[in-house]
Amino acid sequence: MPARLLLALGLPLLTASISRDPALAGGSAPDGPGGLPTARAADQGMAGASGQAVSGAVEETPGAGHPLRYDYLTARPDFAEPLRQDIRVLRAKWLDARHPEPVRRIGLARLAEYTNPWSWRLLLEELGRGDAVVRDALAAHFASQGSAGQQALAWMALTSDREDWRSAALDRITRPVDTGVMVILAGALRGRHDPLIFQAAHLTNVLGIVELVPLLIAAQSASDPAPPRSRRGDIAWIAFETQVAYVAEMIPVTGSGSGAFRPVKGILHVGTVLRVMDAVMVSYRVPVHESLVALTSYETGESTAAMEYDARLWARWYEEQWLPMLAAREAEAREADADGGSPPVAH
Repeated sequence: MPARLLLALGLPLLTASISRDPALAGGSAPDGPGGLPTARAADQGMAGASGQAVSGAVEETPGAGHPLRYDYLTARPDFAEPLRQDIRVLRAKWLDARHPEPVRRIGLARLAEYTNPWSWRLLLEELGRGDAVVRDALAAHFASQGSAGQQALAWMALTSDREDWRSAALDRITRPVDTGVMVILAGALRGRHDPLIFQAAHLTNVLGIVELVPLLIAAQSASDPAPPRSRRGDIAWIAFETQVAYVAEMIPVTGSGSGAFRPVKGILHVGTVLRVMDAVMVSYRVPVHESLVALTSYETGESTAAMEYDARLWARWYEEQWLPMLAAREAEAREADADGGSPPVAH
């Protein structure tokens, strides 16, 4: 992968390197018999996603129309709901941990029949609370589905709320990683859902995906303007003041052969008022920074921790050191291939 294509803080090469599947890029799937989506070859499937990751939460991670999004399942309840019910029956009748082993073997065999990528998100949703047998069977099933299955494993490792499920998926992701896996993780890093970003950064570091370093740099911190206001005026104010009591007025009080005055106390505010008319919040994502430092330090052999969260330092380092290093590695690999030898091993 040419280093010169790795532009600072962007991944245009991912979009260019993924095949175009109109069904996946456009948000609808071609219908097969009975109105169901036609099955895709393992080397197409989810790898045909456009790669245009959308900022947002889990549902917006891959590109529009991707099988792991809700778009198609929401638009086609006639497909999604019967399939969801079918998976629930499979779980209750054959995969429940209370069933004897022969019955569960039948369920595991039926699980392998779900080869359509559009059904895999529902499998993860409905079976994601299963025991180790279901977990390993589902991960092994995805691992057998080629490039499309690799993306499903990445999704499983990214979104599961159980550590054992994430580890089972991560162990079955092949190295070097499939381009589709980069699309899944890149979409998460471009998003705004912090737990998802943290997990994507961790997976990027563990898998050693150097192509995602610019997105790690960009995801180290986030700044958000104050929410739009429907009315004018300050969004907040802070007062630093001293309150001094004084007699504001006297009210006469009269009686039979007597008279008096009742004082009315007033409060004098002395000090300063700080008006907040606009605001920007900056958050520093420590897990992302730690993953970035770990990955880049390992690849370069030198600690990059000194740059901390300074985006300008990271951008300069990326242009002046990181890209030349990748270009040198690529040149060495080409020379090794030309000489008939093995390419150099990365640090």
